[in-house]
Amino acid sequence: MIAILSNTNCDPVIRKVSKGVPCIENVGYGNVLEALLNPVSNVVTGNPDIVIILMDIREYIQDKADYEERIKGFFSDIENAMQPGIRYYISDADYYISYDGDYKGTSIPRRAALIWNQNLYQFVDQHKNGYVFPLHRCVTDLGETEFYSDKAWNLGSIRYSKAGIERICQEILHIASVSAGKIKKVIALDLDNTLWGGVAGEEGLQGIKLADSRIGKAYKDFQSVLLYMKDCGAALTIVSKNNEADAWEIIDKHPHMLIHKQDISAYRINWQSKAANIKELAKEMNVGLNSFVFIDDNPLERQEIKEFLPDVTVPDFPAMPEELPRFGRIILENWFQRNEITMEDREKTKQYQAMHEIEEARTHAADFSSFLKGLQIKVTRQNPAEHLERVVQLVQKTNQFNTTVVRYTQNEVEEMLSSDEWRIFLYNVEDRFANHGLCAEAFVHIGQAPVIENFIMSCRVMGRNIEYGILNDIEKTLAKEGYTSINALYCKGPKNMPVETLYEQAGYIQTNFVELEGKKEYNKLISGEETGQIFVGEVIGS
Repeated sequence: MIAILSNTNCDPVIRKVSKGVPCIENVGYGNVLEALLNPVSNVVTGNPDIVIILMDIREYIQDKADYEERIKGFFSDIENAMQPGIRYYISDADYYISYDGDYKGTSIPRRAALIWNQNLYQFVDQHKNGYVFPLHRCVTDLGETEFYSDKAWNLGSIRYSKAGIERICQEILHIASVSAGKIKKVIALDLDNTLWGGVAGEEGLQGIKLADSRIGKAYKDFQSVLLYMKDCGAALTIVSKNNEADAWEIIDKHPHMLIHKQDISAYRINWQSKAANIKELAKEMNVGLNSFVFIDDNPLERQEIKEFLPDVTVPDFPAMPEELPRFGRIILENWFQRNEITMEDREKTKQYQAMHEIEEARTHAADFSSFLKGLQIKVTRQNPAEHLERVVQLVQKTNQFNTTVVRYTQNEVEEMLSSDEWRIFLYNVEDRFANHGLCAEAFVHIGQAPVIENFIMSCRVMGRNIEYGILNDIEKTLAKEGYTSINALYCKGPKNMPVETLYEQAGYIQTNFVELEGKKEYNKLISGEETGQIFVGEVIGS
């Protein structure tokens, strides 16, 4: 549920957005703070997950000399009105028809926009559930004269043109999608005429176009955007028809190459079909094909992926190399932008590289038990309250190891953390190859007998018996609290086959459960001394 508030008339925005996601009924405009503070307002009683606050600072400031204090007061009032579990997106400053009387930048519009943004960025730094709505970026995408409408403003206090309304709605719907965890994970990159100009096998190291000037600069700038995406959590992979030695010579030795082997999560450089190579990468990385965005200059290659792998996203490649940096920004904003970049996001490349090394270790191990011992797995319980964003991210994004496929919102998770009726168990996993980060969690409802309502684990640590060690840790913790039995739920989803027999394997017995259609319930007697199923590694409690 989304609430859209403004000090100008945003009815057209609300009507358009509501066609895509549920919106709270219009509460009028100009009463942003009242809507947030009044306990009987539509916004408060509607219990939204997201609040969008679009402020026209020209209308708010009205050229008053006390603009700095007014701005500080606004953010102070928003701070007092904030409720846990709700994400607040406040627009950054775009002062329509700004003007200057000198070249010192002393005008109120110029200074007010600066002060607004300073307060906004300080606000989002101080509040985990505070975010920036990029109004200024929306304006610059279209241009001021296209984004605003003087006629609509004078006739109906509507600041934006039809094109401006459309652009704002696109951004709001994108925010809703990101908040629901609909983010891609992998970029599959061609090499020739994609990462550099020219063909490696023909032009060679010295002949390709990659430089600090001319067309080579466009490719270098594109690589810079891709590296930024990697730092935001996107996994860069290579899918290229090439001689592998020629490709690595350029990647390793070209002086203007920004992306190097350590930045690549996985690769397929050969002469096989790219559809087959992407399917192999998906299996190696343990991600779905719908997690991929395929980037290739060749329209025939793009068409092959569209036909044979329809779940893969295939954007059109720019016609001219100079358009590549802007194309990179579009890829980032459409498919890889996040509400917040977590430590796990920043470590994604190392984690995927470690998965490859783990598979190599599995291949050369004498048996599965030897393989697990060699991994030197260490699982550590963490405080979920300190990692709220990651807790929500895991439950929203994980499909395969997800026992009931329930998607809790941030609001719901915060309510659980503050309730005596819930326990959230969160685990960090590491081995001798890498620290895989916070990648397992369980939501336990406490009643006469505790119930594991949902058990979630990232696909990157599946297949190592970690789940049984975690269940054992949960059981021991609850046994120490005096409970003698524990229940667990499983509900079949479209992709969660890997957990279909999880609870049977862990010693749970299926019961006659008819309260919730489609769900199975399992029960297990527990005690503080119970060791549970054999687990290679260790679980260390918080």
